[in-house]
Amino acid sequence: MAKKPLISIIMPTLNSAHQIQRSLDSIRKQQFDQSLVEILVVDGGSTDDTRKIAEDNGCIVLDNPLVQPECAKHVGILHAKGKIGVFLDSDEVFENDQALAKRERFFAEQPDVHFLLMGGYRKPAGTTVINDYVNNFADPFSFFMYGTSADSRYYLSSLRKRYQTVADRADHVVFSFGPSSVLPLVDACAGNAADLAYLREHFPTEMKHVNIVPQLFATLVNDTHQTGMLKNDVTVHYTGGTWHKYLNKLKWRVVVNTHYVDKAGVGFANREPTQPLWFRLKKYLFIIYALTFVLPLLVSIYYCLRRRLPVALVHAPLTFYTAVFIVWQQILKALKITPKLAAYGS
Repeated sequence: MAKKPLISIIMPTLNSAHQIQRSLDSIRKQQFDQSLVEILVVDGGSTDDTRKIAEDNGCIVLDNPLVQPECAKHVGILHAKGKIGVFLDSDEVFENDQALAKRERFFAEQPDVHFLLMGGYRKPAGTTVINDYVNNFADPFSFFMYGTSADSRYYLSSLRKRYQTVADRADHVVFSFGPSSVLPLVDACAGNAADLAYLREHFPTEMKHVNIVPQLFATLVNDTHQTGMLKNDVTVHYTGGTWHKYLNKLKWRVVVNTHYVDKAGVGFANREPTQPLWFRLKKYLFIIYALTFVLPLLVSIYYCLRRRLPVALVHAPLTFYTAVFIVWQQILKALKITPKLAAYGS
């Protein structure tokens, strides 16, 4: 009799044949009973060998007719059979072979905590500086709003500065938020893990809607106001490639959060209602901040020197570019002109 999976790994894909094998290898090399692991590859209509590679690696391949990655993750949540859901994109790789064991052990030791953060991103050797920018800033708007870094060298310390530590163990930390605290920027990716058994029991209606994906973290920390974070648990991030590709992703985020808020789980706009009022009002200052150019330039110089990160100097022009593109999309929205929503990154 087949064992029921304990861990469901949810991976959105779209023409990911050039990178998915690395990610799958890092799962199959885990020092964890593979019969307790199911890998749900949720595909948005790949025309390359993505689906074949997934099938050859024993994955369950599901269709994502809505194409967008948040929709894929929602399909994965609905089909997952495991008690624990682990979100890993096809360009992300577990660095150590204890990643799944650590996640299983955490939820066993901390039954009142229902969401677990990975320990941060690391740039893989030989990749471009775009990875450094993404790991440290994510994107200009997100950095302005949250001010935290997902780089594994700074992620833990950036959260320690903002939130109270209520447990500090050898391999994990538990942070506590006040009822009116700003929740950190957390996405369903990167090896972050959710207590799906708790989600099914307490939020059966909410999980039927695609917006459960961008709101998953807020939903699962709502009762206890706590989250866990693993120590010495790095996810290697093979993002980027070219600045053109990064700018396409940046523009996609602006378009979807401006024009498609009610049609898909889109990220910031869907997470916004879970944050305090002052944080929601802060977004209106981004345009003023960006158009000064001096303020983002000072931020660029500070991180360039503090972290010895030359690519931080592109943060100022990227901030200006993002602000101008936001203004342009708002003008289009006022004129009732809606751009076609392309696939993420295309």
